[in-house]
Amino acid sequence: MKKFLSFALSLALALTLGVVSVQAATDTLDDLKLENLSNQLDVSAQGPAETLVTIINTLFGLLGTVALLIFLYAGFQWMMSGDSADGAKKAKERMKNAAIGIFLILAAYSISSFVINALTTATGGNG
Repeated sequence: MKKFLSFALSLALALTLGVVSVQAATDTLDDLKLENLSNQLDVSAQGPAETLVTIINTLFGLLGTVALLIFLYAGFQWMMSGDSADGAKKAKERMKNAAIGIFLILAAYSISSFVINALTTATGGNG
């Protein structure tokens, strides 16, 4: 009975998280429609500084997404390694490297954001 209750609660939690994830993905896809994306990346109405900031922010976003996907893939590899100690070791190493990469990307984003804001303020921009 205890196993059944545990299974039922796990299944209910998984289904709830699945529905929430699908809703979040649908909302994200609605935000990524071509019209919305072209309005966000409209560099024709921006000056060179704003264009550079848009490019930098987009690159950091893509790098962060790739690092997160690598982290998730390594976690999947670790789960699927089974009794293979070598597979688990490789997956743990990959997860560690991805976590370091995420930290470095966040640090680089913070530094670049600080420098851009400082330069914008120092040059009399609207930052």
